[in-house]
Amino acid sequence: MAVPHHDSQVGLDLNDPFIMANDYIKHRLESAGIVWYDCPDLPDPTDARLAMRLLASDFERRYNSELAAMANELVLDVDTIYPTFRQAAEQLFIDGINWGRIVALFALGGALAAQCMTDGRRALVSQIADWVAIFVRDRLTAWIEQRGGWNAFVAWYDGPANDTSFWQSWRNIGLVAGAGIVGAVTISKALSR
Repeated sequence: MAVPHHDSQVGLDLNDPFIMANDYIKHRLESAGIVWYDCPDLPDPTDARLAMRLLASDFERRYNSELAAMANELVLDVDTIYPTFRQAAEQLFIDGINWGRIVALFALGGALAAQCMTDGRRALVSQIADWVAIFVRDRLTAWIEQRGGWNAFVAWYDGPANDTSFWQSWRNIGLVAGAGIVGAVTISKALSR
């Protein structure tokens, strides 16, 4: 699925999951000096997308080695990359949904996209953006809307996300997600034999 193309921003949900995912991945790649030529045209960023850029980038910076290892594990086998990504995303939210885990999902998508670009698998980047967006749309949108939508995410960004104890708790979540991803990779490899 691609981001819907609109000639104007009137009537367009500027925080649509597909726009959010493509925006973050484009930002992530540009931050690494990588041009994503296949990125769809995106509307001007909203406060929610700017907050996601900052938080997911900070998450990736803080947990770079863990995310790089996870992304490397996911990219190893093109035949199982989507099922493994899906299992990893499910594992990330196994204990519930919160804004921090949503940030971690976007960070994982960004790390995975960067790994694919580095490995010469550029065609997968658009698919990764779609996978993140589809997961958000299908699994997280109801929760997001119940909490006040992406405006509530911006409010969370201005408050708890800037608390140092928030980042300290992420090491545990990162390790749990990492274990889930490694387990998902192992299962996918075993099933593909």
